[in-house]
Amino acid sequence: MKTREIPELSESDMNRFVSNVSAHPGEGTGGECWEWEGARTKAGYGAIRINGQVWLSHRISWALANGPIPNGLYILHKCDNPGCVNPEHLWAGTQSDNLMEAHLMARMLAVYNGKNKRFRRDGDEFKREAHKWAAASPTPVALYDVRDGRVREKIRTEKDGLDVLAIFDHGTPKGLPRMRESYKCVKGLAETIAGVTDKITIILYACGCGRGWWWRKWRNKRDMESRIGFYNPRDGYAVALTCELTKLGVDAQVYAHLTAGHTTRNPHVVHCEKNKRHGDPEWEVWRRGVMQGSSWKQWRADMNGPLRFTFWKS
Repeated sequence: MKTREIPELSESDMNRFVSNVSAHPGEGTGGECWEWEGARTKAGYGAIRINGQVWLSHRISWALANGPIPNGLYILHKCDNPGCVNPEHLWAGTQSDNLMEAHLMARMLAVYNGKNKRFRRDGDEFKREAHKWAAASPTPVALYDVRDGRVREKIRTEKDGLDVLAIFDHGTPKGLPRMRESYKCVKGLAETIAGVTDKITIILYACGCGRGWWWRKWRNKRDMESRIGFYNPRDGYAVALTCELTKLGVDAQVYAHLTAGHTTRNPHVVHCEKNKRHGDPEWEVWRRGVMQGSSWKQWRADMNGPLRFTFWKS
């Protein structure tokens, strides 16, 4: 493979490049991540147009610090942050190194129940949507048809860690009945997840998992707080799972749907996370409605398109 030679940057190009770099504390090794604030690719890498061509910003950063990129080599990240352009976090590697980095950055697991109910084709729909969700990821996704309560078994296979977990199946405010997961055993699922990671994003593409089942309907509305150490299971499965994960020290973000229907296309979405303004581990989990864009009408239209697979990244 012949590597494109990075062009010489004019003064205006250099000013544009520098203006899009924000240096702030990051998680990368060797110091701080320099976050790219300009345009990005779908995979999250910074991009800038120079001499009519689009270039990846981290490649330009490495070349400015180290000289021309050798033929056949890729510029890879030590910090697992595709938006970082700090040359201290970049290194030149081969195609196999690139695939290994992609694997490490793609600690993503999607499980679905492909079994059809009698006279229905819902299992086919879960399978189709799960495959589309995996295809929307720029890096590989571990994808499994899970039945008879074996979701924990698949989670345990993620020995290198797990960053994102997506579940496609029928659901209720009490849990995932076909996967044999409910509020009664949510602590066990949380312990399984905590055994492989300390930070995770979970997307429950399952009906009603985001809402509660109190007879007082106002308790089931979108926005609410629930005490982590004293939560009530009636606050809903998503809240219960978030509370149990937080008690175990896992930084959890859980997205779930409030209503029934085609859940991947359902615009009624909530986001559950710990209220990070308080350091007390016994404080509360917030449940907030999710809506991106300027209007509810636009959000509904977006959730019928590709955004339904990537809204949780924002």
